[in-house]
Amino acid sequence: MARTGSLAHSFLVATDKPIYPEKWRTSLEDALKGIKFDSYIPAEGSRLSVDQLTDVFLFPEGSALVLAYPPITSTDAVRQNFVEVYEAPWTEQGDALTTFETELEANPADGQALSTLADGIPALTVQPRSKTDLEHANAAYLEFNLNGTYIQISGGDSLDDLVSIANELIQSAHAA
Repeated sequence: MARTGSLAHSFLVATDKPIYPEKWRTSLEDALKGIKFDSYIPAEGSRLSVDQLTDVFLFPEGSALVLAYPPITSTDAVRQNFVEVYEAPWTEQGDALTTFETELEANPADGQALSTLADGIPALTVQPRSKTDLEHANAAYLEFNLNGTYIQISGGDSLDDLVSIANELIQSAHAA
């Protein structure tokens, strides 16, 4: 499955859990056996840990993995208050920075920006409650490429929380 686009989550209905087919639900152990790419799971002691997982979904043929966690913080209602980590193979041509710059140029949106994560990894970010969303209820969102794995992290009303989680995933990749 390819990148879904940086405002993909802003058009979902309000929900407190992921909306995927029940038949895709699985255990983390089975999901990790079934994926066709490197996955990055938060390390022990991270803001998100394996014991906090509320749902795990494996897309058909191991093409993507979704890990869902409870909300970290949320002061005002956003459509997606839980945290979701979506992982799939990076399928874009070229590097992430060029891909994100091209996307921002072609589809400018309020609240959308390029950011830099740990180790200089570029990320496309979206602030929560951006003006592009008609109801100003979109969740915080970011996406990046980590060693050929496309990662989206979304949920809640704090982009800073998501950046912290992304940086923890990057650090866990070094530890592996």
